[in-house]
Amino acid sequence: MDNEKEQIINYWVNKDKTSTHMEPEKLLKHIENFIKEHNTCALATSANDIVRCTPIEYNYIDGNFYLLSEGGRKFRGLYTNENVSLAIYESYQGFGELAGMQIMGKTQIIEPFSDEYNKVLEYKKIQRRRLRFQTAS
Repeated sequence: MDNEKEQIINYWVNKDKTSTHMEPEKLLKHIENFIKEHNTCALATSANDIVRCTPIEYNYIDGNFYLLSEGGRKFRGLYTNENVSLAIYESYQGFGELAGMQIMGKTQIIEPFSDEYNKVLEYKKIQRRRLRFQTAS
């Protein structure tokens, strides 16, 4: 890869080297507040050479993101590739005014009606009896 492309790729890495940084505890608090002030993200998953980016509601509980979904093609990536990325952001207000974050991590699919799953349902005030699952015959 040529030098110009490397400069483009590393723009924010290089800019960060000369930026003023928050104290780690203050930064963590700022990040968690931003996450808690929002409830929708863009979840990126991939399988083989196909990338899927899905807008989806999330809940942030005990330092973890929980996303409930009835299904969809994003699950092809979730079942075959545990690496995901999600983006949370404000509406665009102008160049240099965009606020948001990108988070990369690993996903875990929680078994329906497990203790952890039930904890999320309780947090969201969803009654288990209102959920229906379809199984393939």
